[in-house]
Amino acid sequence: MEKIEQAKEFLLDSPLKNSYLIARLEEYNIHVGFSNKNEGEIEAVLIESEGYASMRGRKKGITSLLHELEEGEYRFHAVDNEAYHVLKEVLELEDDHPTWFFKRPNRYFEEPGLDVDELVPDDAEVINEHWGLQGTDSTDYISERIENGPAFGIRRDGELVAWSLTHYMTEQVLNLGFLHVKEGWRRKGFAKAITEHMCRYAEKNGQTPVVDIFKDNHASISLAESLGFKCISEHHWCSVKK
Repeated sequence: MEKIEQAKEFLLDSPLKNSYLIARLEEYNIHVGFSNKNEGEIEAVLIESEGYASMRGRKKGITSLLHELEEGEYRFHAVDNEAYHVLKEVLELEDDHPTWFFKRPNRYFEEPGLDVDELVPDDAEVINEHWGLQGTDSTDYISERIENGPAFGIRRDGELVAWSLTHYMTEQVLNLGFLHVKEGWRRKGFAKAITEHMCRYAEKNGQTPVVDIFKDNHASISLAESLGFKCISEHHWCSVKK
């Protein structure tokens, strides 16, 4: 518990950009690096669990924590630029999939304008069929995100034709994901309606809506910008070997 509180206090200095780590603090193993000069001052935080990891902090602290990792392969998520450059210096980088990190300014939200329903676990298979990152357990992951919500969709004659879920939440942040509208149902305002519904949900809970979008996904970037999202930083999703 002490490490969780130490790490959280350090990461809350930038609650939006560090939201991925904050959301995982109670799920992952926590490694905290302290300054050699100022006793008790945290220099870096690294979290890891079952081959997944992420980190934030000063170069010296991150370097030290990376050297302490056990040998193996790791998938690093939502690493900022500073930590990414250290990662490349210390470990063997196998791939990198950078994203732009967007936030939606507060007090910008509109009425959805269309009926939006809550999703149910049975919707997971349909959503998985249209998700570009399917895996052996991705349907289970989607079901978990529906159950832990929020998760909303639009139906026409009983068919789910558009949807959006979250990847994680913190007290400060709602991270949107999975936004999709089926072929034949586009250009009808469904993406905007669902996003506005999500943003209003966030607003009621005192959260800021954010989203990570791969840099080469120009269509999604354009859509996010048209819906009022502003790019605030860059993240890296990469595989490394130690």
